[in-house]
Amino acid sequence: MADFQKHIAAFDKLDVRLLAASVDSLEDAHKTITDDQLTYPVAYGLEAKEVSRMTGAFYQAEQGFLHATGILFNRDGTIIVAAYSTGAIGRLSAEDCLKLIEYLQKQ
Repeated sequence: MADFQKHIAAFDKLDVRLLAASVDSLEDAHKTITDDQLTYPVAYGLEAKEVSRMTGAFYQAEQGFLHATGILFNRDGTIIVAAYSTGAIGRLSAEDCLKLIEYLQKQ
């Protein structure tokens, strides 16, 4: 999330809005927002199994958490690209998203 915050001006310039969603508690989400100095909305308190069912995010049942999932939506709500991680790598980066958005906006 900090990576996307670092590039917030570039997303704003492209008229793109960011939103993070988390299963974290309010307290943990607030800590992330504060630590990463996030200025975009962060939804919190989501139910991990339900998010997994709705999005396809990988749910680690033994430990009860979701792996990172990144989804880039078009204005009409259709998915442009999604990245489903099962570990510490395999996530969308802000720069890759910006390049794709710039490309698509030129089409």
